[in-house]
Amino acid sequence: MQLLRSAIDVPTHEVGSHPLPPLPLIESIGTDAAEATRRLTAVGLSDPYTWCRTPDEISCGQMQRLQLAHALALEAPILIADEFLHALDATTAAAVAWTTQRNIRTHGRSLIACTTQPGIAAHLQPDTIIECGWSPEPRIAQPTYTAGSSPLLTNVTFRKGTHADWAKLAHLHYAAGDPATVHSYFVAEIKGMEAPAAVLIFSFPDLHSAARNLATQDAYRISGSREAAMQLNREVKKLARIVVSPEVRGIGLSRALIAHAVTQVDALYIETVAAMGTHHGFLRGCGFREMPQTPAAVEAEIYAAAARDNCPPQAMLDAELLQTWVEKLSVRREREWRRLAWRHWHHFAIHRRTRAPQPKVIPGPQDERWPDAWQMMAARIGGRPSYWILGPLENNA
Repeated sequence: MQLLRSAIDVPTHEVGSHPLPPLPLIESIGTDAAEATRRLTAVGLSDPYTWCRTPDEISCGQMQRLQLAHALALEAPILIADEFLHALDATTAAAVAWTTQRNIRTHGRSLIACTTQPGIAAHLQPDTIIECGWSPEPRIAQPTYTAGSSPLLTNVTFRKGTHADWAKLAHLHYAAGDPATVHSYFVAEIKGMEAPAAVLIFSFPDLHSAARNLATQDAYRISGSREAAMQLNREVKKLARIVVSPEVRGIGLSRALIAHAVTQVDALYIETVAAMGTHHGFLRGCGFREMPQTPAAVEAEIYAAAARDNCPPQAMLDAELLQTWVEKLSVRREREWRRLAWRHWHHFAIHRRTRAPQPKVIPGPQDERWPDAWQMMAARIGGRPSYWILGPLENNA
């Protein structure tokens, strides 16, 4: 490898050659949280739980993606990767290879990759392949590939799902528990994977949404009419959950599953509220459009409290860390944060669906709803989720 590097007269970087800092991923790259989020998401590390982990706490596949993110951040024009997929199973290696080549081309870099894994070229899609076997002369080829999507997507099948499918991936989703209502489940499966590759849940929409009213010119503004509520439930479905198994993130599976599911559900509009929607880009790629939202009063109070008490970045991503941090505050501050967490959860999980008023008494810490309340607060404290809408859908009109 040193000989190869010395033969190249421009700056190069060998992927994985430098030790990674023993910091949570979101603090180890970029100049701020926004840049870190963008760089990690670009290589398929889009899970807030993973961002809170240190390099020694993540899987081999996630480590390969992290090393790629750090290598791209150095902005060397040529990257060298020596057997960077050797520790991965075939499916994960294929997904990481696809993510790698896409990012290399997006950033205008060049990659020299050495591998002994057969079939990986279809996913790396190199301009030139030099194959060194037992013959004295290497074989050189310049293959052509069909541009478009990851070859892994050719092995994807879709089907209607159940809660049992969702339960296999639910722990990977940042939102609090199951959605309040469920209309239907859809599953993407890839040959060779035991668990579902991805699961999507459609639910019925919240009765009240200022962003929806703006997007649809008040077509679904509810004013106490039962008929209007029934029309809303018929014509609008909410993309309440979508989660992709970490092994195959970054290959376009979210888009493929959404594209399939939209054709199978009877709706004029599909809406969703996504904390990561702005960073991911897959919603926009599916045709969703983002609508501006004004923070609710309870959200504004949370943002002000977080700024005042210097809430650490990790606590904005992990419910357990947030709760632990709150418990270390003064008694008065802890009481205030618990009040805010409960008001926030009640507003979005109960009030927006039933219009039930806030209870005057906050339940004790043993109440079974508190884990969901802390989880929802951690998911939202770093910034308000964005509202997205798709439609009107011509095939369902």
